[in-house]
Amino acid sequence: MTTDAGYVAQYYELTLRVRFQGGKWTVVILGPRGLIITHDANYGSETEAEQVAIGLAQKNLHEEKHDVRPLLEVVGWQPA
Repeated sequence: MTTDAGYVAQYYELTLRVRFQGGKWTVVILGPRGLIITHDANYGSETEAEQVAIGLAQKNLHEEKHDVRPLLEVVGWQPA
């Protein structure tokens, strides 16, 4: 994995970003008003980081904000 590799996707109005830098993946979730969540960890892979980002977005919208729209299990990741 090259340094500074990253991907972006939409989860409804949330923008999900995963980025590999300095030997670890960072997950960032942005809402319409700015930063909502940032999470650094030693994820085993890009896929694991993307799944964590989706899970955090689901928790934020559906559990914390009680959004009734269907859960999205898959989002379209694109190179950032």
